[in-house]
Amino acid sequence: MDNQLLFVGSSCQHLSDPVQSLTNLPLARYRLDRFADGEILFFLDEPVKDKTCVVLCSTHSPAENLLEALTIINTLKINRASKIIAVFPYLGYSRSDRQLPNQPVNARLFTHFLEEAGLDHLITLNLHSQTDVRYIQKPHYHLSFIPSFAQAIAQLNLPDLAIATPDLGGKDRALEMFQLLNLHDLVVVEKHRPSTDTTEVTQVTGNFVGKNVLLVDDMIQTGHTLLNAAQALKAQGAADLYVCATHPVYAAKGIELLTSTSLFKQLFVSNSISKNIELPTSVTILDISPLIARAITSLL
Repeated sequence: MDNQLLFVGSSCQHLSDPVQSLTNLPLARYRLDRFADGEILFFLDEPVKDKTCVVLCSTHSPAENLLEALTIINTLKINRASKIIAVFPYLGYSRSDRQLPNQPVNARLFTHFLEEAGLDHLITLNLHSQTDVRYIQKPHYHLSFIPSFAQAIAQLNLPDLAIATPDLGGKDRALEMFQLLNLHDLVVVEKHRPSTDTTEVTQVTGNFVGKNVLLVDDMIQTGHTLLNAAQALKAQGAADLYVCATHPVYAAKGIELLTSTSLFKQLFVSNSISKNIELPTSVTILDISPLIARAITSLL
């Protein structure tokens, strides 16, 4: 372990102790702070030359933490770290992932920034868009938290369970859950997006009337997609509704919207993003640290 170090960004301090414990990586000695004008201050208090450095960070909230990650990675690179493994439990900017008129492709732009900063390996968890993968040129390890959700759901022993995706773009995630639980009913909720943060359900297909339904998504942001899907399912005869979503984006207040209704029996999320609000007992948070630690260890 003498030649391996762990660096943890501000957005992932809640994961520092469990990941360090599970990987046995020594926490590096460094200073991460802000100058008086708010600019990022990062200073190494020990050499990193010829060492393998793991950087655990996030883009949430996107601007500040992205800049912080770029600063840490580039500092390690110019100080001649032998290998830099960047771990992003939450990698944002996936919503701007396609070439459309008059819009940026931020997924491509910021992935390029990270690679130019100097990372050698990238570990991510349940990206919002599979399109992002084609923009990543460095060795990339895309982890799925769906198996962990599947274990938690299996323990509930829910009768007559159907799996649903709240939109067509998330069908692969729902299929993964569907296969892991060895079920027979897959429900697809199709939506129309009249504006950036609003959705309308256009069609629901699949066998779900009278059944319990588990909605599978990658994130809870504004919550409108899941809320509209739940309302449509209930109106058409679904029984109890459950949700699994990897990334609870607390700043967007979607999880507060979903828990303020009586539509959902239970919501399962991960701790990819640090919790900064009190949550009701209807929300269960599962730990991503073992999954992240295994991925890191495989690259050391």
